[in-house]
Order: sequence, then C-alpha cells, then structure tokens
Amino acid sequence: MTGTNLGERVDEENQRKATSPENLEDPANQPSSADNRIESFRFVFKDRIPEDIWDKILELPPLKRQDLITRSLSEGFLALHDERNDNDTLAIYFRGDIPSHFGKIHGDKIRSKWGNGPVWNHGLWEVPHSYGDRIRYSTGDVDYSVLKRVIETLKTRISKGTNTS
Repeated sequence: MTGTNLGERVDEENQRKATSPENLEDPANQPSSADNRIESFRFVFKDRIPEDIWDKILELPPLKRQDLITRSLSEGFLALHDERNDNDTLAIYFRGDIPSHFGKIHGDKIRSKWGNGPVWNHGLWEVPHSYGDRIRYSTGDVDYSVLKRVIETLKTRISKGTNTS
C-alpha cells in the first residue's frame, strides 16, 4: 500500500494542517489499540469529565483503562443508538462489542485523535479497518455515577489482585 488519504490533520484551534499520513493501515504505523482507545476517549471527553474523575482514570493501569471504557459504556455511561440523529455529537466505533475509537461529529465529518498522533477531520468510514465495522452515536450526555462506580470497582479489584472483569 503506497498511501491513503484519510482526512485532514487539524491543530488544537481546528485549523487545517496537512493531509493524512501514508500507510496508516500498516501495523508498524499504528499506535497500540490500548493507546488509541484511551487517547481518542480522552480527546472526546476531556471537556465533559471533571478533572478529579480524570485523575482517578489516569491512576489506573493502561489495560484497566480499557476495561473502564468498555464497562462504562455497557453500564450506561452514555446513551448509545445505531441511527444518527441531528442532535448527536459523538460517534463511537466498535470492533465486535468492544469500543475501539471515539470521535466528535462536525457536520459531515468526524474529528478524532488517532493514538498519540494529531487530531484528524475525516469521513465517517475514513478510518483504519482495525477500528471496527459498526458505529453507534450519542448526544454526549454523560452519567458520571456510572463512571465513578466502574472506577471504584476496578480499583478494588486491583487492590485485591483480582484480574477478572
């Protein structure tokens, strides 16, 4: 594969910087799935989740952060639906039942952070295949009580040395 145009790179002020990187489908150029999920989650929710909750999330080991994301969504952290509505602000990509990537809806584009790399504006399906084959949508209304409960459950399991989910 010689290269793929997957959208526009944007800086923090949402200005166009460049076209997308070449060879994003090449595993050598991919961030780990754990890094990608937490970075895209953080990009989408950094202004929606209070700092004290972020501090607790970032205290978790990286793999437990992945558990946090999956469990929080399955327990109702966000209301998700399959058909896009006009008031939706978020798109969540799934690989099977596992949330793999998060993006903000901006008109007909999705703005998302790919691993530790830059923020990109891209079409709905202009993403690496590893992000999955299903998208669910949300208005972005967050139930913090679910997030707090899942964080405490994971912390308790870590302190007891339990690895079960």
